[in-house]
Amino acid sequence: VGNKLAVLWVYEEGRPPSQRRKITVKSNLLGFFRTSYQPYSIDFGTFLFGGEHPTYNNLTVQGDFSIRGIDINRGYVYINGHPAETVTFDDAFTFYFKGGNYSGINVTFDEVEGLEVISSLSDTTANPVNNTVSMSLQVTSRDAIKGRIYFT
Repeated sequence: VGNKLAVLWVYEEGRPPSQRRKITVKSNLLGFFRTSYQPYSIDFGTFLFGGEHPTYNNLTVQGDFSIRGIDINRGYVYINGHPAETVTFDDAFTFYFKGGNYSGINVTFDEVEGLEVISSLSDTTANPVNNTVSMSLQVTSRDAIKGRIYFT
């Protein structure tokens, strides 16, 4: 039983087991092992895992874990406006929340001299069923602007 090779596999819930990632480990004398799972930058949601002997194809789920994450569909808006003109961007950004329940979602902007940004969110909560929150912007500038404003 102990001091043998084993395989730990991990895959995102809802994806086929054929897309699992395998981590080869070696157990101690009692058959236990310890390893680290390094998620990719695109990983968020619920993941299933299990262990198996390297020569078997046993896909029995032995546990799960969640990685919370937020994906944003855009990182800038393009503005073309005159001084003191307010430009409104409805649904300028869409945030996708995965891996759990979120509450108290809010947004603030650092003050930029001559630029006022007022934001509004379509919701302050998100969950696995309703995981999308849109943000609209009202941008007023003291000076004429033309070009991209980046949000990080």
